[in-house]
Amino acid sequence: IGILLVVTGHIFNGISSKIIFLFHMPLFFVIGGILYKPSTDKNFFTKKIVALLIPYCAFLIILYSKTIIAKIVILVHKTDLKSLIELLQTIGQAIYGGRYLQHWTGVFWFVTCFFVTQQVFHILYKKCNKTTLFFILICSMIISYINSLYYPQIFFPQNINVVFAALPFFGMGYYFKDININNYITLAISINIFSIYLISQGYNISYNMKSSVYGIPCLSIILASAAIITLIGISQVFMKLPIIKDLLILLGQASMLIMYLHQPIQLSIVSIGIKDEWTRLIASSVIPLILHY
Repeated sequence: IGILLVVTGHIFNGISSKIIFLFHMPLFFVIGGILYKPSTDKNFFTKKIVALLIPYCAFLIILYSKTIIAKIVILVHKTDLKSLIELLQTIGQAIYGGRYLQHWTGVFWFVTCFFVTQQVFHILYKKCNKTTLFFILICSMIISYINSLYYPQIFFPQNINVVFAALPFFGMGYYFKDININNYITLAISINIFSIYLISQGYNISYNMKSSVYGIPCLSIILASAAIITLIGISQVFMKLPIIKDLLILLGQASMLIMYLHQPIQLSIVSIGIKDEWTRLIASSVIPLILHY
C-alpha cells in the first residue's frame, strides 16, 4: 500500500497528492521501526550495505548514465570549459545525492537516508535506556525543525540531515509493537478528517522529507501519525481478504524495484505523449513487478 501511495503521489495532482505527501514517507520509516529487530549481530552494518546501498549504487549508475552521457556528448561536440564544468557538476551531484537527485532518480534520497536512520537507531538502542532514547528522539525532531524553519538551504550529502526528521518516526514504529493500534483507530480517523479539512482550506501540512519541509511544527507529525495508524488498521482488514492480501503481498515484495523504476517508467510514458494518470500508475507498478519476478 505504501509503495502504491508513493507512485500515486508522483503521478496525480491536487488534493489526493497533498494528502499522500502528508504521511507517505514517514510511513516507510515507521515500517522500518516496526520491522527492526534488536540484534547483537556484528554484521548488521554489512548486511544493510548489501541490502540497501549496493542496489542504490547499481540503479544510480544505470539511471543516471543517461544524463552523464548526454553531457559527455555535448562536451565532445563543443569541447569548451563550460561543457566540462557542467559534466563535472552532473557527476558531483550524482555522488552528493540527496536533494540533487531529480526526475528519474528523484526518490533515491530515501535509500541512503533510511540506511543511516536504521544504523543510528540501532546504535542508540544498544547504548541507551528507553528514557534516554526517547529524549534523543525528541531532540532529533527539534533539530529537524530548526533545519527546516531557519536553515532550509542546508542539506548534507545523501540527505543525511533528514535523518533528524526520520528518527522519531522510526522510533515510533518500534514502540508501536507494544501498542494495540485498534484502540486508536477511531481517534485517528477523526484526526484524518481534520487533516483533509486543513488541506482543502489551503494549509500546507505536508511532511515533505526530501525537501526538509515538515509542515506545521508538531501538528504535522500528529496528523501524519494518525494517517499511518489508520493505514495499519486498513492493512489488517485487507489481510483478511485472500485475493487482495495476495496481490498486496506481491506488490510489497517488489516494492524496492517499484521505487527505483516507477519514475523512469512514468516520465518516459509522458515523454511519448501519454499523460493519462491511470495508464502511468498501472504501467509504473506492473512493469517493475514483472521485472522483479
